[in-house]
Amino acid sequence: MESKQVEIICPCCSGRILVDVLTGKVLRGRPPGVVDEQGKPVVDEADWSQAVGNVKRRLETQGNRMDQALEREKDKESRLDERFRKASEKLDEEKGA
Repeated sequence: MESKQVEIICPCCSGRILVDVLTGKVLRGRPPGVVDEQGKPVVDEADWSQAVGNVKRRLETQGNRMDQALEREKDKESRLDERFRKASEKLDEEKGA
């Protein structure tokens, strides 16, 4: 599905928010007076720093998840071998009993 976005301007304060219609989530919000003459948000150094920090945190989280998934995949063979060994032992005990 495509994402459809709607920009809403508050009639009281002239603030602007960008909403994803499909999810109902607010994607971006700007208080009044923080837009240029074309209606686009004015971005300052603090906004860029915050965006860079958000991206770095997201990449670190994804990197950690990838590392964890790789470790689980490396251990998968030994875990399956152990399960097979236990199942074989249980089967041998049942045959012997």
